[in-house]
Formats: sequence, structure tokens, C-alpha cells
Amino acid sequence: MIHKNCFRIRLSRLVLTVAIAINTVSMSGVSVFASDDISETVTEVSVPSGNDDVIAPPFIDIDKDDWFYDDVSYAWYIDVMNGISSDIFAPNMSTTRATIVTFLWRLAGKPSAELEVEFGDVEDSAWYADAVGWAASNGLALGYGDGSFGPKDSITREQMAVILYRYVQMTGDVSSDVVITLDYVDTADISAYAYEAICYMTENGIIGGLPGNVLDPKGVATRAQVAAILHRFNEKVIIDD
Repeated sequence: MIHKNCFRIRLSRLVLTVAIAINTVSMSGVSVFASDDISETVTEVSVPSGNDDVIAPPFIDIDKDDWFYDDVSYAWYIDVMNGISSDIFAPNMSTTRATIVTFLWRLAGKPSAELEVEFGDVEDSAWYADAVGWAASNGLALGYGDGSFGPKDSITREQMAVILYRYVQMTGDVSSDVVITLDYVDTADISAYAYEAICYMTENGIIGGLPGNVLDPKGVATRAQVAAILHRFNEKVIIDD
């Protein structure tokens, strides 16, 4: 665990941890050895077997024994998810439409919206305005019929799957044989519009069932669940793209 003389910087879309004391730049288990002047050319890259060099997140309401600890650490480490305060992550809190599109927007590198889309309930000064505009202009998350977006509305697990799947479709990385037979005990509860997205997410190991092989498609997505899904999505879709 790195603690001494460390700070985080953003290089391209990656958040790196710089340990001047040992002359090493580390990113989720990847060590890049460089000179003390970070502006100089990187000369060597090595991948250690463990994750001992990843800085622990500052949240007091998560523990290393929690099933989601590594996922939260990852999402925080790459600067996609932050806490609801400096030291509280709130893993069991529900997630909103605004936060989901913001997390995806960050994973995608904070791109600009190609078209200007306005919603009556999204102020230009809102912290999620750019992300909502990008998601809406690309058809990833649409508004309601009354011209609103519903940024504070809780998002369900199947709704999140659909938004992520639309991103995959937008990038063109979808095969023609996406639909499979799902064996969740509550498969019948999946909305028709979300079935293909759930199939893709399941087949690619991005979304899985809860204990008892329950998908809970209409249940709200907690922040812990979102961290886990985004962790897998980033590694399996965005990084591999």
C-alpha cells in the first residue's frame, strides 16, 4: 500500500498514482518506472502479480471484507465514482439517472455532446449537465414525454443495463447473436425492451444474479452494485475497445 509522498494525477483517461519516493508510477497494479520528472519519457512498464501498490480509498463505511471493496476502490481510483462526502461512499444508497450517465460519461473520457439537447429539469449549471447532454444526444438515455429527464429518479438494474448496452451499440462492438436463454429465477420480470441488453451484459460477465440466482431487474441499482458493474464494463468493453 503506497502512502508516502503520493499524489494522483490524470494522464489521458487514466488516474495514476505517483510515488516519488520509489520513483514509480502505479495504476491498478501496473507499475511504470520513470525519472523523477514525470514529464520525461516512460522507459519501462511492468505488471506485478498483486495490487499492493493501489492506494486505499478514504471511505470509512466500506471494509476490505466487503464483496464490493475492490470494485469501489477501482471506481474511485480511476476517478469515475466519488463518495457522497470526503469519507462516505454510501454503498447501499440507490443511484440516479444523472449519476449513471455521469459515471459512463467519465469512463468514456468526458466527450462533448454532438447535438444540443435541453430538458426542463436539467440546468446548464448542474454538475451532471454535460453528461446528460452527451447521453441524450447519443440516444443512450432519453428523456420523458413531458420534456424532462428525471435526473434525480432512481435507476433500476435493467435500466442501467440498457444505457450501457446502448453505449456498446454506439461503438459498434456488438455481434448479431446477442440474445440468449437466461436462467435467472426471475427472468420473466425483465422488461421486453431490456432483454437484449441483459443478455449481452450476462453473456459478457458484466451483470450477474444476486444470491439465489435472482436478477432483480426492476430493483434499484445500489452504488456498490454500480461500482461492480462499471468495473467489469470498463475492463471488458471500454479498455478492450
